[in-house]
Amino acid sequence: MAIVRTVRKYWVFSVLLAIICGWLVLSGLFGLLNDVVTCPTWNVFLLDFSGYDLRPGETCATAKSGGSYEDVRFANNAIDWAKIGVGAVLLWAGVGSLIGLSKKAADGESADH
Repeated sequence: MAIVRTVRKYWVFSVLLAIICGWLVLSGLFGLLNDVVTCPTWNVFLLDFSGYDLRPGETCATAKSGGSYEDVRFANNAIDWAKIGVGAVLLWAGVGSLIGLSKKAADGESADH
């Protein structure tokens, strides 16, 4: 029951944890399942995160060496795996901290009685 009280107490943290980690993991999974290879044309300084779809045989104009379809596909998949990994690690750390807080709260309650 201590975990339920802890999640209720830290509900904003719990909701943000679920949204951020869920978005990272799901966007990574959907990116891996999607066969579309995207050549990024984005510019961070202009906050323009656009790109165009690359077909087999084409090269990515924004890559330093004019990256081939296979190179860009590999980079896209690596980014998707990184999203999944970061989301999983954040979820593990967040749930671990909630469990730690609930144990601390349970120990505090048992010491009071």
